[in-house]
This record gives sequence, C-alpha cells and structure tokens, in this order.
Amino acid sequence: MDAVFNFVTTQTARIPDGMRVYAVGDIHGCYGLLNKMLDRIDRDMQKSGEALDSAHLVFLGDYVDRGPDSRGVLNRLLAPLPDRLETHFLMGNHEEAMLKFMGSKNGQHAAWYKSGHWGGRETIESYAEEIDLRYCDNPAQAFGALVPAKHKAFLKALKPSVTIGDYHFVHAGVDPDVPLAEQDPGLCLRIRDRFLDHAQPLEKVIVHGHSVVDRPEVRQNSIAVDTGAYKSGILTTVVLEGSKRRFLQEQSYR
Repeated sequence: MDAVFNFVTTQTARIPDGMRVYAVGDIHGCYGLLNKMLDRIDRDMQKSGEALDSAHLVFLGDYVDRGPDSRGVLNRLLAPLPDRLETHFLMGNHEEAMLKFMGSKNGQHAAWYKSGHWGGRETIESYAEEIDLRYCDNPAQAFGALVPAKHKAFLKALKPSVTIGDYHFVHAGVDPDVPLAEQDPGLCLRIRDRFLDHAQPLEKVIVHGHSVVDRPEVRQNSIAVDTGAYKSGILTTVVLEGSKRRFLQEQSYR
C-alpha cells in the first residue's frame, strides 16, 4: 500500500532537544544483568544528565523466560528505578505467552512451559522450584496461584509501543506496509523476516528487540538491541539524544 507520511532514517532521526532516551533490550530472567544495567544508567544520568529537561527509560519487552530469575526481574522492575526517568514498559511475546497460559483452561497454551523453546519452565521454577505442572490437574491455575497479584497487574498493563521524537519503540518490529497508527499489536510482538528484510526508510526509526544480534545493529530504518542476554551474558541499552546514539552494555561472566 502507498504510504502517506514522511520517512526518516537513522541519519536524520532526532530526539527532541533537552531529552534523552534509554531503551533496554530483552532481559529474559537475567536479574543480575538488569541490576547492573540500572546502576549503569543511574551513573550515566548523574554524570551527564544535569542539563536535561526530561529523560525516558523504555523496556522493550521479554522480561521473563529462559533466564534463571524471571520473578526477580519483575520484582526489580516494580521497585524504584533511577530518578528523573519516565518509564515505559512494553509487552514482549513471552509476557503475552505467560499471560495466555495463566488465563487458559484444559491445557491450552501449554507449550509455554512444555516446550524448551519458550523457556517457561525456568519462569515457573523462579516462583517455586518444587512444583511440576505435569502432575497438576489444572496447570494454569496452579501456576497462577504462585504469581503475585502485582506481577499479574504489571504484565496486563504492558504497552504495545511508544513513540518519542523520530523513534518508535516496539518489541519485535512493525509491518513495513502499514502506517504505524494502524499496526496490529500482536504482529508487532513476533514479526521477523518481513520487517528485518525491509531495507527502505519507514515513518519512524524502529527501536526493537526480539531478534538476537551479536552486537547492537544500526540499520537505515531500525536499531536492534537484543544481544541475547540469557545465552550471551550481555545486556544492551541504546541511548538516544538529539541526533546522536550510543550504547551501554553490561556483561555477566560464566
């Protein structure tokens, strides 16, 4: 379909003057890395944020699964975060899967904890190591009883995306043939090739996670920051200010 909006590229994209944005890639249960990154962001703000009018902290989704402490990650995100930062918590496909499982009946969406691909088993173990849902009459109900109400409320309140300046922040990407205002939120949680293979400028520069890259990847129309924390031990944040961009990384040694 023909677009009816202006295009921007990473070369022309800007954050409004006096503002800074930190966007954190997929955490996937890596509580220690999250703590280190939040400390790093706090130090970064203290060192060079005095002249800012405002600052934003965007989490790009996939807080749970695969890593060892999803419960700890959610607790940390619900605790006080670095001062002077307006926070935006986005939905990832793993949070969507966890919510669907907890709301299911008769074994629906059981692949979330039965399939090694999702890593839901690690999330369950972070809430109660001794439980084995295979032997529960109602696995969804049994797991849901372990999850604190504040965690459920947090997950249900996650946003599909946020736009700041010339950047659009979303978990996986966007349909390149559809204006941003008309995107399917579900598709934006899981899209890969059709978005990643699109080389032309878009309405905004898309900042996303979901698709793992060896190092932060800046393309003409997007910035990818999921460096596979749960397997690489590296968590990445992109910092956007004016027309500049830089990256913060924290690493755990295995």
